[in-house]
Amino acid sequence: MDISDLLSHPVAHHAFHYTLVGKALVRFGGEVAMVNRSLCNMLGYTEQELLRMRILDIIYTEDVPLYNGFMNDLLGGNSDYVEMENRYICLDGRHKWGMTTLSVIDVEGHPERVFLIQVQEITYRKRLVELNEAYADNSEYLLTIIPILFTTSC
Repeated sequence: MDISDLLSHPVAHHAFHYTLVGKALVRFGGEVAMVNRSLCNMLGYTEQELLRMRILDIIYTEDVPLYNGFMNDLLGGNSDYVEMENRYICLDGRHKWGMTTLSVIDVEGHPERVFLIQVQEITYRKRLVELNEAYADNSEYLLTIIPILFTTSC
């Protein structure tokens, strides 16, 4: 029985492959076993490149402990799925933000349990939040400096 057998039902196959959400099946050892086109397009890798990698190879270094913690929570049976915002490393070296959902697929009769990773890109939203925070910080600074400018100019 092969890992692709998990998607043998037409509905499962369609739900995995025909979506804007990037998806991957990852073995418990971290090896990427299957990816969809949306994940490849999002990160800039080919399917073959991703299949030669481990999932932590494309996770932004600072986010790896968070990612590992959530994977351990799932393996420990503490939750059915987890959601997090984390960064992924693209082929060109840039990073993109993703709203990531992790869950475990455990099919009776299939010898291997795997992680299902689903990623919705949120890079633009995260950058807008960062710009908004920078704008707010600058506004606060201006509000504190303006009175000082007027009192020293008189």
